[in-house]
Amino acid sequence: FKQMVTCAFGILVVAFQRGPEGLGDVSPSIVTLRLAPMMTCYSMANGLALLALFQVDGGTFKLVSQFGLISTAVLSRILLKRLYSLQQVQALAITLMALLTFSLLRCSEDAAEAKQPIVDASPQLG
Repeated sequence: FKQMVTCAFGILVVAFQRGPEGLGDVSPSIVTLRLAPMMTCYSMANGLALLALFQVDGGTFKLVSQFGLISTAVLSRILLKRLYSLQQVQALAITLMALLTFSLLRCSEDAAEAKQPIVDASPQLG
């Protein structure tokens, strides 16, 4: 809330000092507005990542967060027409293989845990 008040105060000061043309300096440009959806997604991803950190162990979180590398590379190739070198593509492929391997191992561990009978460790009275 404090940042909003500070920004509003700054806009009022600029409007008072420079008039209507001063407001053009503080209003968002077309480039800024085009980046707004990406900035919103990035902010949401950071907030959700923080929530996810409390739900999973650190190793899982770190490996899954590496998926951001792959998705960023794919989206920059599609949307920005960016070209990657052979070494960069190989690094992304290795990262993807590591993620898939980890995911498969994690799924097999979870399946093995689900098949094990539940043992009641509580002491029997009587």
